[in-house]
Amino acid sequence: MKRPPQAQRARLAPLSGWLRLALCCLAASPVTAQTLRADAEVTTTATATNNSRYSDSGDRPSDLVLDVAPRVRLERRGARLDLSAEAGLNALHYTGGTRPSRVLPEGRLRLRSEPVEQWVHVDADALVEQSATEAFSGRAELSSSVDLATTTRLRLAPYVERRLTSSLSLLARTEHDWTRREGDELQPDQERVYQQRHLVRLARQPLPFGFDAEWSKEDASYGGDSVSALEIETLRAVASYAFDPELVLGVIAGHERSSFFGSTESDGLYGLRLQWAPTERTALDAVVERRFLGTGWQLRWQHRSPFIAFHLSSSRQPVVQGTSQELGEGGGDVASLLDAILTTRHPDPVQRAALVQDMIQRLGLPTQLIGPVELFSNYAQLEQDTTASIALLGRRTTLTASVYMRKLERLRRDDDPFAGVAVGTADSEQRGLLVNVNRRLTPTTQGDVRLSWTQVEGLGLLEGSRSREKALRVSLHHNLSPRSFVTFGVRRQLLDSNVSGPSQESAAFAGLGHRF
Repeated sequence: MKRPPQAQRARLAPLSGWLRLALCCLAASPVTAQTLRADAEVTTTATATNNSRYSDSGDRPSDLVLDVAPRVRLERRGARLDLSAEAGLNALHYTGGTRPSRVLPEGRLRLRSEPVEQWVHVDADALVEQSATEAFSGRAELSSSVDLATTTRLRLAPYVERRLTSSLSLLARTEHDWTRREGDELQPDQERVYQQRHLVRLARQPLPFGFDAEWSKEDASYGGDSVSALEIETLRAVASYAFDPELVLGVIAGHERSSFFGSTESDGLYGLRLQWAPTERTALDAVVERRFLGTGWQLRWQHRSPFIAFHLSSSRQPVVQGTSQELGEGGGDVASLLDAILTTRHPDPVQRAALVQDMIQRLGLPTQLIGPVELFSNYAQLEQDTTASIALLGRRTTLTASVYMRKLERLRRDDDPFAGVAVGTADSEQRGLLVNVNRRLTPTTQGDVRLSWTQVEGLGLLEGSRSREKALRVSLHHNLSPRSFVTFGVRRQLLDSNVSGPSQESAAFAGLGHRF
């Protein structure tokens, strides 16, 4: 559990070495048969608001906010290299001086490389985004810098994956994840998180009998701590049987050692695993296990057709930061849902990505669906998270919607005699819903209505704290040309909070955008 200071410094500052490794892997990938797509856009928005600070009714300064947002995107696909990158910023200027002007960066990078064919792989992900620093103060809408922190994440995962025989495969993977948050309201021990995960798995494909034998280890710490906030080491065996090619059922047995809050214990685990893919468009993966924390699970259900895409995920697991901060592939944004809908009609991924971005800009669709506010603690937590998102694509109407529930509590063992004692300082339960309806009114004009509702309730030492927020946004989006557009709209937000106080805001906005 203890790490010497020198080893700790080496662990927290390996970034340049890992990046050099990633660049070497990128250089080693073949450059033939590559598909490249690049585009850029800039959007300027002026927002007149009657409450620029989104504060309580006793302090509601009006202002005119100017927002200039350039953005660039790059997609490159090849036989052994996939690269997707997006970078931009929001330059905000409060003409009335009610808040300081700020430049807020955003970006995302995803790299999948295979330096040695069918042997060595390197995955790399990077994320820079703006997120709320506090859940009970509501969420400021677009063209605002209220209550924001800049979150930067980098994940690097080199691994070896090899098929030993026609049915037997080996995987050895190490994953390193750095997170840093910068904001005025953050405590020093909430600003940095380091996680590492290691996995070795030997798997036999169920024909019809199969098995998995794996060893895994997870380790996470906050700031410059020399003691891990959470460490879990697991040995797991899975015996599986394929009833048919679409349905596989597995029985799980294993042992895990867990360390957190200065306590280390060993426990057995057992459970079931289900893999069901009735068609190529529908897939369900589920794992349920009895663990030291009680019942844990991981569930993922995806369905797509030429007109609808649906994603559902649910989990109960120990964490040191929320799962929506994870950098893997997901279905929580509009682009991934539209990409799933267009998969059958446009199988080429680069061409499909271009069509998705064109559709989002042409229709004026939102880019992100609603999700829980990330509440960073300085201790390990038990997270129960469920998120569902859907997109319906009609001839003239596009509907996107999402719903979520997340409960975060201080991590305890299932047999903890003090399970009912409130000690968590960042425990909460969040729920939310968003519905967005986009309707084509003319060949070049679309109407858009967006309604959202969120609720946050404190748990543990925050018991009694609550916040409820409702927001309505109505806009018109008109395409001046295939690459230029204007947007006009209004919004209304209502916040009821016994922590920050009640607040409300009304605003009107106009925007002009061009894609190069």
